[in-house]
Amino acid sequence: MQKELPDMSAFVGAWIGVSGVDTLIVDLQLKSYFLKPLGKNICVLYGDYEYKSDSTFKTDSKPNEVEFPLNVGITQERDEREFIGFAFRDKELGKTGRLRLYVDEKNADKLEWRLSYGEGIYINATRAEIEERKRFSVPTEMTLYRRE
Repeated sequence: MQKELPDMSAFVGAWIGVSGVDTLIVDLQLKSYFLKPLGKNICVLYGDYEYKSDSTFKTDSKPNEVEFPLNVGITQERDEREFIGFAFRDKELGKTGRLRLYVDEKNADKLEWRLSYGEGIYINATRAEIEERKRFSVPTEMTLYRRE
């Protein structure tokens, strides 16, 4: 029996995280996505973000209709923790990564932002080059709260 896909509408809207001089604003929306293995369209989350540090916006552009910085978000579970997994694109650096928004079981208005680089095998790369690939223009960890 096939597992029913979760309702993603609970996560739609604006989320904000503030840590020191860093502010991260995330806007999530539902879009239809064709899932080949199921042979049907499903609703998944897509989104955009704005990031400012020390009162200066680092990234505040809006995505075009085709490309979103947060793509194909759907709930998943790893190590008994539920999260929304996204393909992430850094708007400032143009690099990709993996974003997990961990769902707080006790507070529906709280998500934990965890961003990591795409794992891979790097041939002939120096330690400095590998560390640079791990760097993003936004925080890699932050607590987000539903914005009212």
